[in-house]
Amino acid sequence: MLRTNTSLRGLADIRHRAKEQVIGQFHRSLLSWKRTHPKAKPFTARSGDLIGVFDGVWFAIKGERHICLIILLRPVTDNRARVRGLYLIKGDESEANWQSALRETLTPGELAQIRAIVADGSHGLVALSRQRGWEYQRCHFHLLKDLQLISGKRSGPTQHLRQGALELVKRVLDTPDERTTKRLKRQLAFLIARPDCPKTVRKKVGGFLKHFSKFRACYQHPALRLPHTSNSAECVGRFIRERLGVMRGLRTVHSLRYWLDILLQQRTTVQCAPKLPTKL
Repeated sequence: MLRTNTSLRGLADIRHRAKEQVIGQFHRSLLSWKRTHPKAKPFTARSGDLIGVFDGVWFAIKGERHICLIILLRPVTDNRARVRGLYLIKGDESEANWQSALRETLTPGELAQIRAIVADGSHGLVALSRQRGWEYQRCHFHLLKDLQLISGKRSGPTQHLRQGALELVKRVLDTPDERTTKRLKRQLAFLIARPDCPKTVRKKVGGFLKHFSKFRACYQHPALRLPHTSNSAECVGRFIRERLGVMRGLRTVHSLRYWLDILLQQRTTVQCAPKLPTKL
């Protein structure tokens, strides 16, 4: 029995050493890969004014919510953005978390060069943009997606109101002419004032009218060449989900940060074109 236990321990030690050797080889090869795949370089003053495209991807790790804040920067004159940060932090898209993410991932010079940002309706980013004097372009895609879910294809007495609201909002988002836009805005206000207007439509369209100028920053500030969606940042978010999905999840915050650092070197740039007016 003693010999058997000793031989089993010896076999376990051999397996453990072999496993450590394989892990060591993997990390050495990964370090070599990192040396040949650097992260996106910071922008310099010669790059000119910048715009930021921001989004977040959240994860549940051991019952706690963590969010990866995606930070893209693009020169005003360019059509490609650099992925400057994948910042993992516990919590949500609060102003404090975004402050930490920008401070840790961007240089002071880059922060000083930002003139506008593109994002969804995150309250933290709204407050941050107001504080720093940035123009704020709210994502058209998120708004239209929500309205399409509300309008749906189901029939009913309010179907024409729901679909009418969607069509009016689409026209506002695709119309650069301010006079036409004012007329469409009045029509939307009249629609949601109707007593038979569904509450879901009234709430969503009312929020759109409240933040009307933020949805039209791409037209009001043409020199900034703003995109009208945060799709470039969402594209990076999908890339993260796909890569981590292959590994079927990660158990610890440390391992997630480790792999996010690798993914940051896999995807250094992404297409980020400005909004082009649609011919109605």
